[in-house]
Amino acid sequence: TTTTSTNVCIIVHDPQVYDTLSANLSTASGSGVDPFPPGARHGPARVIAGHRASLDVIVRDTYEVQYFEGGAHMRVRIGAFNETLGDLSTSKDHEDGSYTFTYQVCRAGLTTIVVELFTGGEWRHIKGSPFLLEVVPDYLVPAKSAVLGLGADARSGLPTSAKFDLRDHCGNLPFASAGQLVTFALTNVAPPGPEFPGATGPELEPPDALEEPFGVFTVFFTPMRRGLYEFEVKLNKGGMQITGSPLYFEVTAAGAVPTELGAPWLLGVVGASAGSTFELRPLEPIPGLAGEPTFGAVAGRESEVHIFARDMWGDPLDFRNDTFLLGFWREDPAALCPTTWRCVAFSASAEDCGRIPRCRFDHDNSECRPVCPTPEEPVPFTLADPAVTVRVIAVHGPLYIY
Repeated sequence: TTTTSTNVCIIVHDPQVYDTLSANLSTASGSGVDPFPPGARHGPARVIAGHRASLDVIVRDTYEVQYFEGGAHMRVRIGAFNETLGDLSTSKDHEDGSYTFTYQVCRAGLTTIVVELFTGGEWRHIKGSPFLLEVVPDYLVPAKSAVLGLGADARSGLPTSAKFDLRDHCGNLPFASAGQLVTFALTNVAPPGPEFPGATGPELEPPDALEEPFGVFTVFFTPMRRGLYEFEVKLNKGGMQITGSPLYFEVTAAGAVPTELGAPWLLGVVGASAGSTFELRPLEPIPGLAGEPTFGAVAGRESEVHIFARDMWGDPLDFRNDTFLLGFWREDPAALCPTTWRCVAFSASAEDCGRIPRCRFDHDNSECRPVCPTPEEPVPFTLADPAVTVRVIAVHGPLYIY
């Protein structure tokens, strides 16, 4: 009997031995998860709102070897993800144990990215998960920024405010002050017409702006003159107006004392003021003075006093103001001025002041003041002898006829 031995040779082409997938040894890298700035060892990743970012995941087995094929069950969850805001996410399996996830998030702020691998019968975090992520706002855009309107009805001489905000294309407010990125302007584009001359004074006090929180501006201002105003807000980059700009609003006369107002204001802005003017018109010609302007009157005959009700800036008032007190007395240089006598109640200009008896124009203070002595004790108005009868004849808008 002959015995023959045969050798069997087994060649292993891939010497690696593959085990179960290991979540603890699987890793993620890329701009979508790596700490910012590049090279930092700790801290959140940083992405721009509405811009795509990605991360690469390497799946390894328990021998720390990249798995040889695809098909691993993985999921990526972002805390701030919201499809209604336009957020997106995609994944790609490279069939070699590596995966690429791409995402886009709109809501700015600090959030997390959770990367999980299904292994051992359950979902497990990969190494480093959850990862911190900071979504920062993008450049401000006019389409998402907006004028939010006025804080209250605009009245001449009374403080009010306008509000606007600045946002990026995702609707995020900036993380830092945006005061240097925007320009706003307030303009009286249609002041009251010239039907009643004599308007004086500034149209608008310089406004103040408060930014609180970042990107939300409240502009405090006090419109002086009545009329149509324009509130314009532009981004400095590109010079484009934001949504709702320009805002047009009407400034009307302050006809009543405000009950709630959080800023100082002058009582003189309400109703008729020192800017009101008057003239005396005899109904019959005065002998020897026919055709000449005069403050004269004929004894025993009716004359008219025409008062033009004006606000603090000389603009005519278009609502009734029963706030005028008329008094008559004979000229007596030694007589005391009535306590309630105020020359400025009739005229605020030097020319008109010179036509009023016992009044002089103070150029230093731009006021028409009485030249008669001012007593410490009250001195009431007394009608001259014979008595003077005063009655209201008519009221036509800002014109009062007595």
